[in-house]
Amino acid sequence: MAGRRARAATSARRPDPEPMEVDESVVVAIGTAAWFVAWAVLLVFHGRLEDNGNEWYLWTAAAGFGLGCWGWWLTRRRVEARRAGRRRRAAGPTP
Repeated sequence: MAGRRARAATSARRPDPEPMEVDESVVVAIGTAAWFVAWAVLLVFHGRLEDNGNEWYLWTAAAGFGLGCWGWWLTRRRVEARRAGRRRRAAGPTP
């Protein structure tokens, strides 16, 4: 075990990779759409869910959709702010 640590300490550390550019709003939009589809499918089975006392499934899917819409709005704001910051940096200092 001591040999491993010594070898790891002497070897040069590789540089960290550049962060990936990902539009998080697309990921959130896909998840939100999945919650909406789940709600629509559960709505078809509303009577059966109600009979078995599992009507809360519908409300869970509705809450997932609502929170997803809010999350999508927040991520869109963040993506736009990041793009605006990049544009400002690319333009350089203003005299």
